[in-house]
Amino acid sequence: MTARVKVKGNDISLRDQAITIYGDAKFPDPKPKPSQEQGGKPGGKELVAYYEIDRAGEIDHMNTFGGDPAPERSLSQLSGAVAERIKGDGWDKIYVGAAAAEQHLALSGEENMTPAQALEHHSRLLKASFPDAPDWIIATDPETAWKADNGLQAGICAIHCKTQVCGAGAKTGCTEKVRVSNLSSCHTAAYAPCQTAIQLGHPPVVKSCGNLIGACGTAGHDKSHCFLEGPVLGDNAEDRERWHVRLPLKIKGAGYPYSKSKDRPLNLKVVLVNPKSGAAVVCSQEDRGPDSASSGNEEVPEAAVKANEFLAKDRLLGLSYEAVWKLGLNRKLDPVVLMAFVDAATPLGPVAADVVIKLKKTTSFEKAGYQLS
Repeated sequence: MTARVKVKGNDISLRDQAITIYGDAKFPDPKPKPSQEQGGKPGGKELVAYYEIDRAGEIDHMNTFGGDPAPERSLSQLSGAVAERIKGDGWDKIYVGAAAAEQHLALSGEENMTPAQALEHHSRLLKASFPDAPDWIIATDPETAWKADNGLQAGICAIHCKTQVCGAGAKTGCTEKVRVSNLSSCHTAAYAPCQTAIQLGHPPVVKSCGNLIGACGTAGHDKSHCFLEGPVLGDNAEDRERWHVRLPLKIKGAGYPYSKSKDRPLNLKVVLVNPKSGAAVVCSQEDRGPDSASSGNEEVPEAAVKANEFLAKDRLLGLSYEAVWKLGLNRKLDPVVLMAFVDAATPLGPVAADVVIKLKKTTSFEKAGYQLS
């Protein structure tokens, strides 16, 4: 008589089958499947991050808009959940600083929409991917969205229309009369750099620009026909805009090799961590900035940060409202974030809670995937 077993509905004969007998030994557990979580790799769940990038001998560190080295913390200064989230792998330093929630960037096609249409389109895309997204992420009033922190980034007369209405502005209905009127009122802005930016006359002459869209609102600028500036284009544009970051990073040498262009297919990516909770999000650099000082930060004992430690100092970075949401950051004071560089292939968006961030000192420009195409 031949022994037979039934496996998944199939009747299988054991005749001539090789059988392993374990006796008293413990039956081995099956090997776990490779992780499919973001940042994971076969054999474990981790996201590797770096303190610096070696670019053919030039070492790129994070710095502020003024060019000063970015503030740091040693991992030994971290406590609570974030100390369990970030583990040193031969390195003990990570960047820290005050951040600012930044306006949304236009997506392809939105630059030719009315403000109301663009806001509705932006909101619809977000809700399609995240039905639970709170309403405060995207402005709802098209009349004031251009100056709202959660609005859409619009053009600035003193930058884009210095001597005449630019082509994009003309397409959305702006006129020379509006341009002249706006520039002639810059000196009334509440932001000091704007007050001396324009030489009054007929026509007014642009000498500089405060480059702060909210200041245009304090000067009473008419933005009813302004265009949406700098749409995010190319592959994965929706996710890149949703999880975007603005970095003031300055490097040695000509050009900026971390910005997407014809011969550079990928933007610089960083991981941001909320030191109060350990929540993490991977973001793509889609703009430079912020050129602004902190208006005051919260106390974060988990990262040994005192209240207002960064007051009147350059902000470390600007980040999207979606990133603010998923990180669970403070929206009343400047939130404090930790930051490190990551490989170009790292998926954008929230990092799963069980993924450990392993912090190394150095990666190369090529190894991180930022090489020229």
